[in-house]
Amino acid sequence: LVFVACNFKASSTNIVDLCRPTSKNYQGTPFQLVQAQGVDLFPQTPHMEVVLLLLRGQALEEHLAAKSEPK
Repeated sequence: LVFVACNFKASSTNIVDLCRPTSKNYQGTPFQLVQAQGVDLFPQTPHMEVVLLLLRGQALEEHLAAKSEPK
């Protein structure tokens, strides 16, 4: 899941909810945040966008396995 936020503070609740452990209220496998990148689309302003990569399931397993392999 690629999550793009122009207001990171306002989006933080959504991000936390996506990463919560499975419960009665939050069903399904939770996502894990694996990468974050700030993007300055409008350099003349003080605003920054944030692009997050959230993975779960097989995609997360493959990502973690690739990171642990020696280069």
